[in-house]
Amino acid sequence: MSGIKLSRLVGYVVILAVVGVACYFVMHALRSHNKAIAQNTCVTDKTGMALSKDITLLKAKNVSKLKPIATQIESLKGYQKSPTCMYVLTMYYINASDAIKAQAEYDTLKELKPHGSYGINIQKATLSLTDLKTLIEGVKLRSEQFKNNVLYGPVVPK
Repeated sequence: MSGIKLSRLVGYVVILAVVGVACYFVMHALRSHNKAIAQNTCVTDKTGMALSKDITLLKAKNVSKLKPIATQIESLKGYQKSPTCMYVLTMYYINASDAIKAQAEYDTLKELKPHGSYGINIQKATLSLTDLKTLIEGVKLRSEQFKNNVLYGPVVPK
């Protein structure tokens, strides 16, 4: 190879390396930005503001008031990445006595919790994961008891 061809080849390699490093940093910045957006979902948005104004919405007696907020959360893009959103949904389904959905939201929340914390708007009202699990088990038990109630009548083999 001649000196000119070799220097061009080295130049191309250097340019490709610089472009590759730049792409890496851009992708890393985008991931960090997206994670920050997901963490702020249900904290600084309209949903978060509603919860900040009335944190008692997470109580069982307010399940009907929490329903529009739960519906709104489920319409948000990326809500499954926000521990705050997932906590609110878990509490909503526990209070609505929907054991299946409560368990599903809890499972997602359990995966997220180590990677982020709840928004300041609900921190004072949150229960531990252990307490949430206990509540879900209680909902499951009540559901089973209701199914076995006399209202359904005995199961008669055919």
